Amino acid sequence: MEESDASPPTADRVPAWSSVVGAAAVGLVLGYLGLVLPAPGDSLIIPTGIVAGVGTGIAVGGAILLAVGGTSRQSGLFAGLVLLFAGLTSVWTLEWSLPAQMAWDRSATTQAQKALRQVQHGPKNALGVSLHPCRIIQTGSIGPVSAPYRQCATSTFAGSLVFFSPIGTTGQGLAYTNIGSATFEDQCYRHLFGAWWAFNGGDLSNPGSPCSFGYSFHGGG
Repeated sequence: MEESDASPPTADRVPAWSSVVGAAAVGLVLGYLGLVLPAPGDSLIIPTGIVAGVGTGIAVGGAILLAVGGTSRQSGLFAGLVLLFAGLTSVWTLEWSLPAQMAWDRSATTQAQKALRQVQHGPKNALGVSLHPCRIIQTGSIGPVSAPYRQCATSTFAGSLVFFSPIGTTGQGLAYTNIGSATFEDQCYRHLFGAWWAFNGGDLSNPGSPCSFGYSFHGGG
């Protein structure tokens, strides 16, 4: 009886698709981090750096482990794909995460318009200013901002706007406005989607660069 010449499978014969699947799983994790880490008004360089750093670390560590384990043919493929996903998800974090969350939240615009109607038709003082422009929302979320958060609405001949600020923050959050960047005098702003913007108060003691990464400054009128 002849002995078979077939040799047992070795670690280096792990199919290429396993590296592709593993890298894709890492890409999904990085995309999720890019979704949950950015906050309206905060610098975008920190969450972007975290996503890029985690992706690079996994690419290098995974490649080393695969090479040490005898799957050298797969280490380069895995590392290259993870680095590609890290680059793509870094761009996603920096440019598209916050805008996408506002675009996906179809109830956000409805809530903002309801807040405007409430101040337009609610009780006002002798000067026509709403007596109840602000309220604390205890449940739910609006885009990337989760409850509890403060909602403040203003509607005048000059324009209509609603601010949404997370509790515990000062001078930053989301804004729904029909006058664009003119809303944010002496503040930093970033357009997100439609009538939605992110803003923060900026560092007015540093006139050369008052805004955190990813935001533009609008001087006072």
